[in-house]
Amino acid sequence: MRKIILLIMLTAVGITQASILDLKITEIMYNPKPGVGQVEEDLEFIEFKNIGTTEINMKSLVLSNAVFYIFDKDESLQPGEMLVLVSDSNVFHDRYPLVKVAGQYFNKFSNGGEKLYVKAGSDTLIEFEYKDDLPWSTLADGNGYSLVSVEINPNGDPSKSEYWRNGSTVNGTPGEESAIVLEFPDVWINELLSHTDVPEVDAIELFNNSLAPADISNWFLSDSKSSPYKFQFSSGTIINPGEYLVVDETDFNTSGTGFRFNRSGDEVFLYSGDNQNNLTGFSTGWAFEGQYNGVTFGIHISSDGDKHFLPQEENTLGLINSNPVIGPLVISEINYNPSNLDYEYLIIENITDTIVDCFHPKHPDLGWTISGVGFDFPANTTFKANELVFVTAADPTNFRLKYNINNTVQVFQYGGKMSNSGEELSVWRFDRMDTTKTGETFMPKVLMDEVHYDDVLPWDVFADGHGNALKRISKTSFGNEVENWEGTPSFTSNIATKTISDLEFSLYYEKEIIYTSYFKGTLTIYDSNGKICKKEQIKVINGSFTLSESDGIYFYLFVSEEGMQSGKLIKK
Repeated sequence: MRKIILLIMLTAVGITQASILDLKITEIMYNPKPGVGQVEEDLEFIEFKNIGTTEINMKSLVLSNAVFYIFDKDESLQPGEMLVLVSDSNVFHDRYPLVKVAGQYFNKFSNGGEKLYVKAGSDTLIEFEYKDDLPWSTLADGNGYSLVSVEINPNGDPSKSEYWRNGSTVNGTPGEESAIVLEFPDVWINELLSHTDVPEVDAIELFNNSLAPADISNWFLSDSKSSPYKFQFSSGTIINPGEYLVVDETDFNTSGTGFRFNRSGDEVFLYSGDNQNNLTGFSTGWAFEGQYNGVTFGIHISSDGDKHFLPQEENTLGLINSNPVIGPLVISEINYNPSNLDYEYLIIENITDTIVDCFHPKHPDLGWTISGVGFDFPANTTFKANELVFVTAADPTNFRLKYNINNTVQVFQYGGKMSNSGEELSVWRFDRMDTTKTGETFMPKVLMDEVHYDDVLPWDVFADGHGNALKRISKTSFGNEVENWEGTPSFTSNIATKTISDLEFSLYYEKEIIYTSYFKGTLTIYDSNGKICKKEQIKVINGSFTLSESDGIYFYLFVSEEGMQSGKLIKK
């Protein structure tokens, strides 16, 4: 995945202007579409905005690394004012003759992504990375549009794709407020058939989620963001509210001149367009991996409103999507940031009543894989019906000895490490092996299960180094769903440490924290992000202490030689 990391740092040594925190980046044109006789890199620009109520002095800020610029003199940015730096001021003014340029930087942005800094000492003002692939706007990657902040005066996290959208105007709006977001029908790519053997053909299903008919006349479908014009819908193409439109290779690959999907994995894009073959500002799409012949991908919406493009139990082109495929192997427990007493591990389970061979049937040395920890199952690995297996960062012998696990339970070691701040874990098997026309062999990976855990709410924050593990509630339901996970004492903690009952330790809040404990130990209070707010040594049966933080939900962890207890605390 290509990306650009953008770090903005304050320059004043030891002294920070309060107003400098109101400096935001509101537009980036990193891959422009050149006109006749122009070079794309000469039309790049980056826009800053003061969203505050007092002026900002830009002096001493240094833009460096990929491109280089020094604000070497007083440069006042008034409230609501914007400032534009460009790659080539002469070429820039050919396209934007009325835009004031604050300066011209050296070097060029990489279209594929690279690091960029604005530095002044060690103070950091803004830090984010933007990307040139989904779910970020592909219209901003060489298709004529810029990245602009969704909000006019943004205050969110610019490292998130939700912070950005493509602009509504071709070539961008440097030095100006971005145009009002254009209204488009709520149409998305709802299902897709990407691996078909003759006589079957690839297919794409669109769904109109609007309450009104969706006119997609002259819109485009493609499998390439750099070539969006591969198939165009005819004038008069309408999708009625709540209905589907299915097109297949007889439409978008007539006589083999259009496109078909790579069964090892590919992308699909839908772009709005007009009758002059122009892109008009809307795009949506998906990236997907390999899949078995005849199995479709379809949208599944999780409880947080996110859309996921997953293999389905049934081909439902033209109908309501079926449930996502789950298993046969799933991730059922994650201990990603164990306490000092425990080891990092995953539990992988076979949720079927049959034996599962975790390798390619013709190549037993090619084991199935777990991405995120860099693990391949050893040759000839087999799961018995309903068997669970431990995969750990620890030495398997030490893991067995520490937790008294006998040799009837399989324990494997991975070479990587799970992220303490959350990441995606996926379990993969193989499709059949094939040979290309040039004689090269390939074997696509097929997704069995995935989960993108996190270390902040609504995920259990006590799984982030405080004794809990993440445990799957339903092994046969979608794994990448926060409501399908709960925090419980880890498998290893259940062995090493007993849970103290409410009769042995309890606490509540009434103007201060009041506790009752029959054991000595350490009581730690955390906020909803897992940050430690208070740590107290408990030495008496009854006691109390103050919590200076604001009202809200907190969590506690009490640890003693006799055991541990964790829970929720509400201050109000």
